[in-house]
Amino acid sequence: MPQIPVTTRIATDRPLVKIDNLAVPDPAAGQGFSITVPVGYRYQIASMFMRLITDANVADRIPTLQISTPSGIIFRWTSPFLVVASETRYITFASGLAQVNWSVLQLTGQVALPPTITLEEGSVISISIAGIQATDQISLINAQILSQFVAE
Repeated sequence: MPQIPVTTRIATDRPLVKIDNLAVPDPAAGQGFSITVPVGYRYQIASMFMRLITDANVADRIPTLQISTPSGIIFRWTSPFLVVASETRYITFASGLAQVNWSVLQLTGQVALPPTITLEEGSVISISIAGIQATDQISLINAQILSQFVAE
């Protein structure tokens, strides 16, 4: 049986032991997406993956990942690189990645997430694209989440 990673916030806390692979439905063309931590749960992001396909319209697109709790924004990453017309970009977000890496040849990017962000119910993970065009499409969205049912 494979080992399940166990993460705790404090010594007396219960572990985050269930691994969920959330396949997020593709949003409508020209739209971003978000994942909300459901009532009674706690999440920690292991990794996220998405594909952005841009149409032929000349416009600079700028992806942003934002993580917020009911008290406010706790993490925000905005791409320092532009996505332009007729590109396909694959972007991976994960803790443990050493740095932002954006390859022009392979059209991929990777973004480091802080390793210990634990999200309580009502927290939101969202991706938005500044300059998104009506037929640009985000797809293949997959988030690997450590989750814990905390409501009793």
